[in-house]
Amino acid sequence: NAEGKGGGRGKRGKDATAKKPNAVCCPYGQAGQPMEAGRARAMMAVLDAAWNLDDPCLEISRTFACADYVAAQRLSATVTNLFRNEGHYGEVTVRRALGRAEWNDEVEVKLKTAVLEGLSGMDFQVAAGIDVEVGREA
Repeated sequence: NAEGKGGGRGKRGKDATAKKPNAVCCPYGQAGQPMEAGRARAMMAVLDAAWNLDDPCLEISRTFACADYVAAQRLSATVTNLFRNEGHYGEVTVRRALGRAEWNDEVEVKLKTAVLEGLSGMDFQVAAGIDVEVGREA
């Protein structure tokens, strides 16, 4: 089958039919363009204040301090499950660093829509979902 020969998705290879969204066909409703900076700044109001918008307004990120490494892994699993459920994936990094006298465990989440080379409404939808899930676990 074609998927077994690199024509499928995921670990099997790239989707040969996938194309960059354009003005005619864009599932994000943005005519194939990243979200405008003004709209991205306005959308930040719906998120927890801990989210950051990078300077060129192409990515949002948030770092979560965790009680320990196990809690960081649990949060990472929650976030990646949300990515899968929404069908929109970001970047998750679990870090453990030695502070002055103790270990600091944190999870950093970065969201952007790669095919648009910037932000889409889906990035904010996923970030809001993360806020909800984190609130449930608190």
